[in-house]
Amino acid sequence: MDVSMYHYDAVDSTNTQCRRLAAEGVVNAVVTADCQTAGRGRMGRSFQSPPGLGLYLSVLWRTGLRTDTLPMVTPLAAVAVCRAIEEVCGLHCGIKWPNDLLLGGKKVCGILTESAFRPDGTPDWVIVGIGVNVSQTAADFSPDVAAIATSLRMELKGDVSRDALAQALTAQLAALHDSALPCPSLWREDYCARCVNVGQRVRLTRDGAGYAMLPILQREVVENKGWATDEELVDYFAIGQCTPGIIAVNTATFVGQKQRGVVGGIVATLGIVFPSLLIITVLAGVINSFSHLDWVQHAFAGIRVCVCVLIFNAVLKLLKSSVKDWPAAVIFVAVLAASLFTNLSPVIFVAAAALCGIVIQNLIRREK
Repeated sequence: MDVSMYHYDAVDSTNTQCRRLAAEGVVNAVVTADCQTAGRGRMGRSFQSPPGLGLYLSVLWRTGLRTDTLPMVTPLAAVAVCRAIEEVCGLHCGIKWPNDLLLGGKKVCGILTESAFRPDGTPDWVIVGIGVNVSQTAADFSPDVAAIATSLRMELKGDVSRDALAQALTAQLAALHDSALPCPSLWREDYCARCVNVGQRVRLTRDGAGYAMLPILQREVVENKGWATDEELVDYFAIGQCTPGIIAVNTATFVGQKQRGVVGGIVATLGIVFPSLLIITVLAGVINSFSHLDWVQHAFAGIRVCVCVLIFNAVLKLLKSSVKDWPAAVIFVAVLAASLFTNLSPVIFVAAAALCGIVIQNLIRREK
């Protein structure tokens, strides 16, 4: 595999630079930098990339890609980084699914994989961004990550050559592309042996979980159309939280069922799904092409804040209509505290709140 090598003193992000190279028609490339001014992690999080202290490396691949093996790129890259670190430092890393490497239970490396597809659905390119904490001391980490982050220097209690690590990692990534990517099972045993999540319970959550639709549904369903009351909308959301599927879609099904029976439920469901499908299909292509631009990233940062405000405003309105007496206030405070300090499923909260509501009301009736 022919690879073009690029090194920069500083870039905004090695992944973003790979995107630029892909747009210029570069086929396969390795990009390294001494510093990232806008390092990125999963879900839009920032990645601390101080100058001269870490290994910041991204690879761009356009050859050897298959749709069926693309989901394996991140776990295979994790194995490649583990092998490179062992080769240079003799340290055994654990892999925390999906994209973190650990030493002594603390994060030493993060991986961000991005991809784009052609109109026919085949992969156009994949970019794997790798950030390894190499020479940091405890004082180099910000307070919000100091307790959960470490570096090769801290674990080895000695200096580590970033150049040697970069060479070893580049070689391991080449082996990944040439042998493991065509046949991921070749590295499967190594991955399973390193994965710290094996045998552990994991929880998969969806940020937002459909709540961004709450202000829209409240305005259209309750205020403009009068198809449901605030109390009924809260009930629909509660049931939707406990059932499979997207909450907003489940809520639309309830509203349609109430207005026109089974046919209304089907029509309402299709009415909320198909416009979203068409819009997201178009936006996905646009985002994949332009998400590396600074103004696009800043725009999404502003949009996320706006969504939070809209949800907060809708919740306040529903709160006024739902918490009308002291039993409701007690349940509200209890569920709020439990949700803040535990990781219990929302289904448990809803079921427990329902049970509390029944018990409290029965007690009140007995007293009367």
